[in-house]
Amino acid sequence: MIESPEIDLRGTPVWDRPAVVEEALNRLPTGSSLTFITENEPRGLSSGIIGLRTNGFLIETRRVARRVWRVMLTRQ
Repeated sequence: MIESPEIDLRGTPVWDRPAVVEEALNRLPTGSSLTFITENEPRGLSSGIIGLRTNGFLIETRRVARRVWRVMLTRQ
């Protein structure tokens, strides 16, 4: 079983987060997932990813605790 990478963005400055996620997505093979964790609902970051990568990503956003959001991106 292949382990999905997970990135905790809570200590990363907001302006650096898109580049961190983009770099990880560039290394992601088809059919694999990447999960990132953030302290706020990641609407802006998620929509930015969709805007840059219009082909082939499924995004699942889930609030798991107060100030903890998990976003799983799966390359299709």
